[in-house]
Amino acid sequence: MAEIFTGNNPSQMYMDALFTLCLEGDVVKPRGKAVKEIRPVILEFTEPTNRLTFLLGRVVNPFFQLAESTAWIMGGRSDVAWLLDYNASMEQFSDDGVYFNAPYGERLRHWNKSDANGFIMNPFDQLYDVYEKLKADPDTRQAVAVIYNPIFDHARNETKDRPCNLLLTFKIRKGKLDLTVMNRSNDLHWGTFGANLCQFSTIQESMASWLGLPMGTYNQITDSLHIYLEDYGAKETDKVLGAYGLTSNTLVGRDVPQVQQFTFMGEPRMSSNFDEFHDILEYFFDEIDPLFNLPGTYVNGNWYDVLDRIHGIEDDYLRMSFFAMFAYRAHKRGSWNVMVEALGCMPASSWKLSCLRFLYPKYKDLLDFQAVYEGWDYDKVLYIERTNG
Repeated sequence: MAEIFTGNNPSQMYMDALFTLCLEGDVVKPRGKAVKEIRPVILEFTEPTNRLTFLLGRVVNPFFQLAESTAWIMGGRSDVAWLLDYNASMEQFSDDGVYFNAPYGERLRHWNKSDANGFIMNPFDQLYDVYEKLKADPDTRQAVAVIYNPIFDHARNETKDRPCNLLLTFKIRKGKLDLTVMNRSNDLHWGTFGANLCQFSTIQESMASWLGLPMGTYNQITDSLHIYLEDYGAKETDKVLGAYGLTSNTLVGRDVPQVQQFTFMGEPRMSSNFDEFHDILEYFFDEIDPLFNLPGTYVNGNWYDVLDRIHGIEDDYLRMSFFAMFAYRAHKRGSWNVMVEALGCMPASSWKLSCLRFLYPKYKDLLDFQAVYEGWDYDKVLYIERTNG
């Protein structure tokens, strides 16, 4: 029987799934690595604009989440180097350190092109195809985009990067855009809630914005939801349970902890149609992103030009994303004053909360950093300033 987790609070769904895996998961050892697994699993996110999680003990890098989902995937990219500015560990999943074998953006936006394998034949934008099908027939069941490609994902291609997610199906029902993602294998910590929820709900919101529709439900169907027992995310399980005073050996008979989901009034949302969205993305990569790499950008007030350019972006969600990305690049360069200015340009939102929590351990004694969230509700300040997970 399939396990089903549903709700509008992904943080609670995360904890519910973790408890179920710890208590009911079967131990298997694919590639010799022990995991606890439940299968099959349906995750029904009824409010996919809630794409961040706030479990104690589990601090995900929101800057990387935004950069990867909003720019890198939607821009159809396959390169390693661009992502390393937001997450240096991504290089371990590339075979040559230059390209990924199965990058979601390239597969979705340039199907039949593979930079990693030096292959291109009639590349095809699957998301544009989905968009055209849904515009032409709002009741269609044919709006499908495929990620898995046996040409590059077969057994004889010895690669570190085979896609966990296989295909996406979009449907307009009851005046809203629904998305279902089929998945062969999902690590709970790094896959489901560390990456996929943000990646695919961002694609869903982009498509909904192009069509002028509200978002419906995001369903993820996985044939193996798991946690690692020795490698990878094993420490993440211990950190989450430990933050709630638990261990994997003390769960029997315990109620699942209740986890708060943070939202703000006026959370930024996408509003661009298809042409506007791609004009903004092109402007970002051509005019804004190159400035992130210039050392002079962060001195002598030159960074005001970058902020002005981002302020000119009309889409609230994309503008917020670019401010966050600039803040993180300033942080990496040690320009704390620029980082604080960019963070201050972000609207009060769940994304800003997550960004502040991620950076807090490094800047907790910086008064200018504390001023960015001055006047926020007590529970949000407490979340930012936690020192024990």
